[in-house]
Amino acid sequence: MNLYKFRHYYKNKFLVSPFVKRRFALSYNYKYKCLWFRTPKVGSRSINEHFLENTPDDQYIYSSAVGYNSDDFKDWYRFAFVREPTDRFISCWKDKVLNQNFFDFDSETYEKMKDLNLFLSWVETLNIDEAEEHLRSQHSLIDLENLDFLGRLESFDADFQQVADAIGMPIKKAYKKNTSGTRKIELTDENRARIRKIYQRDYELLYPTH
Repeated sequence: MNLYKFRHYYKNKFLVSPFVKRRFALSYNYKYKCLWFRTPKVGSRSINEHFLENTPDDQYIYSSAVGYNSDDFKDWYRFAFVREPTDRFISCWKDKVLNQNFFDFDSETYEKMKDLNLFLSWVETLNIDEAEEHLRSQHSLIDLENLDFLGRLESFDADFQQVADAIGMPIKKAYKKNTSGTRKIELTDENRARIRKIYQRDYELLYPTH
């Protein structure tokens, strides 16, 4: 039995999750005693590669979304990364709609969703704090009240170096972040206003000067 997995993952999945509303996509690194709140479309692939490279298999657990008890991690280094909400939204649309039918729309709807305005209209019907994690508000994916460091994709290299220094992990190579293609998307003022309204709370909490 993997004792590391039993200590937190199984506890959180089977004992904590049924009794809490908020769940987080967590990665547990027992070698460095750090907990990563994953945020899709925010350098996740690069962070994961660094952990895989530097951590024994049985000491790194890439968990599905679970509830957790913050008191269990008081002596752990807890971190997350965020991204300017409009940039993250457009990256999601390009990758999960233009590049693939990730949301499993029927063929007719899928063609419509390739129009940004129609995709926005669909997203506006969702509860953005409970939507699929690539679209979900970033603040709802992170326990902001129990965090040691909040990095930003816009300054990823310097910020992740700060994480690595804090936990004592070497950075041996640079991993390319997923750019979701190079197609330039020109947004109208209306597009930007609609996206900002959807992610208003993210702007207030994470990017108040934008």
